[in-house]
Amino acid sequence: MANSNDELAELCLDHAWRDEIDDDTRWLLEQAARRINRLGRRCLRLSKKLEVLEAKRQNECSQYRWWNAMVFWSLFALASLYMRWLDAWDAVVRQFVRLRENLAR
Repeated sequence: MANSNDELAELCLDHAWRDEIDDDTRWLLEQAARRINRLGRRCLRLSKKLEVLEAKRQNECSQYRWWNAMVFWSLFALASLYMRWLDAWDAVVRQFVRLRENLAR
């Protein structure tokens, strides 16, 4: 029993060249061995492409998460500054109201 595609292809080729094998069967076994090898190489190429795409996707996702965190903290900082500005503006308005009241007396 073959453990890998390469072993199966080799078994097909070995069997194809036995003396009792007719030409049609020999041709068929040779074609099967070539197809097995070709499909094995194709699977390797596709798996490599999939792994590269997966790595890119993971990298993009981690960058996206980082970007989301940066946006969140930037907006949080802006909201905090805005609230401080409102507090400062409120203090200025109260000071002017007090000043006006003191001048009116």
